[in-house]
Amino acid sequence: DIRESIIMVASIKECTKRKDLHKGSRIHADIVKLGLLEKDIHIGTSIVNMYAKCGALMKAREVFDRLRCRNLVAWNVLISCYAKLKRYNEALIFYKLMKDEGISPDSFTFVCILKVCSTMGLIEMGEEIHADVKKINCNLVKENIVLATALVNMYAKCGEVEKAKDVFDEILCRDVVSWSAMIGGYARNGLGIEAL
Repeated sequence: DIRESIIMVASIKECTKRKDLHKGSRIHADIVKLGLLEKDIHIGTSIVNMYAKCGALMKAREVFDRLRCRNLVAWNVLISCYAKLKRYNEALIFYKLMKDEGISPDSFTFVCILKVCSTMGLIEMGEEIHADVKKINCNLVKENIVLATALVNMYAKCGEVEKAKDVFDEILCRDVVSWSAMIGGYARNGLGIEAL
C-alpha cells in the first residue's frame, strides 16, 4: 500500500536526519518483516542512505546488495557516502560497477567521482569521466556549473591547467565558485600572473 511506503520512507528519513542508527535499524527490521524491502525501491534506497549517512557502511552495502532493483539514486547514495568518508577506491569501484550494470551516471554521480579523481590525482580517470559526460549530453558542461566547476578543479589539481581553462571557457554563466576554481588552479600550478 502506498501510504505504508510513504510512512516508512518518512520514518527512515527522519532517522537519517537525526543520525539515529538504533531506531533506523528497528524500522528496517519491521520493513523486512512486512516484506516491503523487496517491493519498493524507494524504501530500499532510503535504508541504504540511512545506514551510509550514519556511518554503517557495511550495513548499507549489505542492504544495497539485497535490493532486487538498484536505481541511480541507490548507486549515488553509496558512491557519495564512500567518497565523503574518504574511501575513494571503493567509490571508484562502485562507479564502475554501476556502469557495468547499465545505469547511466547523472551530474551528481560525475561530481562525486570527479572530486575523488581530484583528490587522488587520477587524470586518466578524470578524462574518461569527462568523455562520459560529453557522450551523455555534449551541452552538460555548458549548462551545469557545478559539474563544470568539478571538471575545472579536477584538471587544475591534476596539473592540466590548459584543459581546466578549456572547460572554464565553456561555462555559459560563471559564478564565484567557478572563478575561484580557475584562479586557484592557476595559483596551485605556479601561474601567479594568470591567477591575477
